[in-house]
Amino acid sequence: MAKKIPMLPLSQDSRDALIQAITRSPEPQLAKSLATMLAASHAATEAQVTPVLEELATSGVLKKYTPGKGKPKYWDRDLQELTRDAVLRAIQESTSPLTAKVVAAKIAPPKVAEADVSTILDSAVAGQRCFIVPSSKAGGKPSYWHTDLRVISRDAIRKAALEADEPFTAKDLADRVQAPAKLSEADVIPVLDELVATNAIHSIPPKTAKAKPQYWMHDVLELGRRIVVQTIDTKGPQTLVYLRRVLKSFSDSQFEEIVSTLLARDSLFARPPLGSVKQELFGTRPPSAAAYLVDVGQQLTKVIGLLKAARVPTDELRRNVLLLVEAAGISFGASGGPSNVPEIRPAVVAETVDLVGVIKRIEPGAERGALVGARELRRAVHLPKPEFDHAVLELARQGQLSLHRHDYATSLTQEERDELVTDGDGTFYVGMALRPR
Repeated sequence: MAKKIPMLPLSQDSRDALIQAITRSPEPQLAKSLATMLAASHAATEAQVTPVLEELATSGVLKKYTPGKGKPKYWDRDLQELTRDAVLRAIQESTSPLTAKVVAAKIAPPKVAEADVSTILDSAVAGQRCFIVPSSKAGGKPSYWHTDLRVISRDAIRKAALEADEPFTAKDLADRVQAPAKLSEADVIPVLDELVATNAIHSIPPKTAKAKPQYWMHDVLELGRRIVVQTIDTKGPQTLVYLRRVLKSFSDSQFEEIVSTLLARDSLFARPPLGSVKQELFGTRPPSAAAYLVDVGQQLTKVIGLLKAARVPTDELRRNVLLLVEAAGISFGASGGPSNVPEIRPAVVAETVDLVGVIKRIEPGAERGALVGARELRRAVHLPKPEFDHAVLELARQGQLSLHRHDYATSLTQEERDELVTDGDGTFYVGMALRPR
């Protein structure tokens, strides 16, 4: 029987060649695989390589990875650390949330199990190195991302809510919000409730018991005002009775406030009965004067003809006609024509009073165009009437204020007219609003 030849240990050159084979490997290797990687000049068996690998692993030069089944593998790198870095890098570089399964598919080599990736990501979430995104499907797996989707979604919801040009439901907003992940109605409602609580937007009650609440940056009264204007723009001037039916979901006091505010803003104009129309109509533009002056013009033409026939001088006729018109309330002064902001007579203005600042202080909705009454503002600044009127008119001339004229100032008492802003030429303003910049 032949005598068994003892196994010789690896030479130093072979050991060095083994280490080089390990450092070039992209993943951990079995001892048998490493033995086959050696060149012919350093040929060795698995049995010769294994003790060297164990020695290097014990001394910390190599890492030893022992699976649940099978032989151990060896590598010069920390596989757990590299895997963790690769997982987090995939999350950081992604433009949208990823599931653990998708992340695992992006990492190679070495291949990583989905469960291991989930463990790494859950640990990163606990350390706030990434954020979890719950699945929108019942029982679905979560996704992960480098940014807290709740913050992004909240900002997107706020932006969409504040920029909406008409009332919307929570579902409407969820469908239109641009966010990295699709939002549900339930995602949107808490943010809307926060905005309502801070008066950034308003909750508008549903029209019916089955309808859902609506939200808007304007309150329910502004909604009513817009409905009135849209109705008139679509169907023409209407009676108050008809407009009340259009706003049937509003209370009587709300309807009265809607109409009075539109009148004060010059967004609604009363049209006296004319011809066969026996009721007062309301339109979004003043009535045409010509239609109301037809009968007067015919009578005046007839009378002027008679007076001319009686040889009444033309200058006298002209002068009396002008006096008649001025007596009716039309002035023929030397102004340069109609203007939205009248010429201001010289006055001493208290420049130290910040009217714009006071308006913002006494009216929270001022920057959104809410009307401030002349009486309320005058009492807040404590200015004498001439100085107050001059200051308001000057801000209007500069384009900072929009003035709202009283259409029936002659129906007021002198005391009531004194509470308003006047240009001194017969025009009175009940309030003002800040112009958007």
